[in-house]
Amino acid sequence: MNRCLAGADIVGGRAVVVRAVDAEAERYWQGWGFIPSRDNPSILMRSIDDIRLWLANIAH
Repeated sequence: MNRCLAGADIVGGRAVVVRAVDAEAERYWQGWGFIPSRDNPSILMRSIDDIRLWLANIAH
C-alpha cells in the first residue's frame, strides 16, 4: 500500500482498485476496507486518502 501511495502522489491517483478472482478474495479485500463497485462485486476500491489515514494509524 505504501507503494500505491507513492505512485498516487506522483500521478495524482485517487483510489486503489483491485479485481478479486473469486468470492473468497472479495471477502479478503473487504476485510481490508475495500468497497465493492455497484456494477461488479469483484472490483473493489479504497480511496488513497483512506489508505493514508489507515496506514498512519497502524504506524503509531
